[in-house]
Amino acid sequence: MRTTVTLGILAATVGGLSAQPVLPVGGASVAPGTTVAFKYDLVSSPHPSWSGGTEDHSNLSPSTTGSWVYSTAAATPNGASFPTANLAYSSQGIYNYFLDGPGGLDIVGYTSFFGSMNCNPGYRYLKYPFTYGQSETTSANCTGDNFGTPFNRTAQVVLDGDGYGTLVMPFGTFTNVLRIKRTHSGQDLGQGINVTWLTHEYYYFKPGLNYPLLVIVDDVTNGSASDQTIMLDPSMVGVEEALANDIGMEVYPVPATDVIHVRFGASGKLMSTLTDGAGRIVWVRDLGSRAPGLYEESFDLAGLASGLYTIRITDERGGSGVKRFTVQ
Repeated sequence: MRTTVTLGILAATVGGLSAQPVLPVGGASVAPGTTVAFKYDLVSSPHPSWSGGTEDHSNLSPSTTGSWVYSTAAATPNGASFPTANLAYSSQGIYNYFLDGPGGLDIVGYTSFFGSMNCNPGYRYLKYPFTYGQSETTSANCTGDNFGTPFNRTAQVVLDGDGYGTLVMPFGTFTNVLRIKRTHSGQDLGQGINVTWLTHEYYYFKPGLNYPLLVIVDDVTNGSASDQTIMLDPSMVGVEEALANDIGMEVYPVPATDVIHVRFGASGKLMSTLTDGAGRIVWVRDLGSRAPGLYEESFDLAGLASGLYTIRITDERGGSGVKRFTVQ
């Protein structure tokens, strides 16, 4: 009866060619109204020790498709039952509820045709910020029902930034990818219910994308093993830019009015360039030399005409990151 909640809403911001990837504060949010398309395959194994090299999954050939549809929690049929949730996604009739806050992304609960679960407070899904070599352990207690039978859940989540480097996929090669291993263990107990599990989930994040390129899951529930590999559909918005660009970027607010804020991970001597919808250069700014890390810059847009603009950040080694946004 256990439901493994699998969420694909992660965004990553990474440094330049020599910097390690970083999942920034607020980087795991997919905008309500977004549908994320995935393809499902048989199990694929993560590289046991991945630290700057190449992990090759080019042999994946998924044939089954699926999607996750995101919304505000309030817009879902049972959103009122999860007053602390500010984000939800649905898949195959199951609604998963989350609290996206400054310290991380927490699971609040779920509803489905077979029952529901509520966690108060929620328990950890992801931590902000997070990078290679970092670790966090949290625990949780939840209550729920399975076809009307109440149960209590006790669980533990261990997050490890356990890999980074170049990821080879069937649709391209991506540099500066972060892998986060999420180990989820626990027990559901109720009248006639005794379920124990241990699940390892590996999430691969590329700068500039709001969802993982790849998710590998292996699970053992009550002694029974199961595996699944989930690959991002290459037609999703942002994949083409992620193939071309090494510097991860986020921009907000979108649309912008008088100022645009840019979060990025990079190192070395950096330049920023703003162009309009016709490709004309509006300005070029010298951002100076930076040590590897996560940064944020604010740019004044006063006096710009409404329309589409592109901001690009480049480093001295040829790495670049690009984001498009509109000015109202």
